[in-house]
Amino acid sequence: MTIFACGHTDTADEEVPSALQDPSAVEELTGEVKSSFPRLAYGEDLVEKLFADVLEKDTALKSLLEQVDERYDQHGDTVQRYERFNALNDAYYTSAQQHAHTLKDSTERAQQLAVLERSQGALRMRLAEAARLEAMYSASTTRIADLIELIKLQRTLDLMEAYQRKEPSFVKSWKDEVGRVRELEERLKAQVK
Repeated sequence: MTIFACGHTDTADEEVPSALQDPSAVEELTGEVKSSFPRLAYGEDLVEKLFADVLEKDTALKSLLEQVDERYDQHGDTVQRYERFNALNDAYYTSAQQHAHTLKDSTERAQQLAVLERSQGALRMRLAEAARLEAMYSASTTRIADLIELIKLQRTLDLMEAYQRKEPSFVKSWKDEVGRVRELEERLKAQVK
């Protein structure tokens, strides 16, 4: 890691997170910061890189997050089947109602629309508990995502503050640099006629 003072370099420090030792980290951070889904796809920005360092050291947290990730992967079949089932039913009733509206006989049209409405209502009643559980599941996954972000922010802030405490205040470096620049400035002034 290169420190500000001219010509001074430090070797890698075991206590400094690897994300803060990477000389290209600042260059990478000048680009657009990408948002991240709170799964184990860490490494998009400095917070993500620092969190990867946290997970290397905190194997219990890493294991817990892997369990969350596995749960998301495993629930996919249930969620996809449920969403597909609902989408197909919505598509059917929308299409069936459009077809019913094409009936020229107003009595037949009204009767068929009523039949479709009763059928759709019966389906909604049958799925009410599933819809309630799906809403609970969705709320829980939202809270999980928030909890992961909170953990990520808290743990990476701890790392950054520890890093900040280890680094010098830079006052001496700047005083030395200002002194060297002023000396050059004076020497240049002496050359002006």
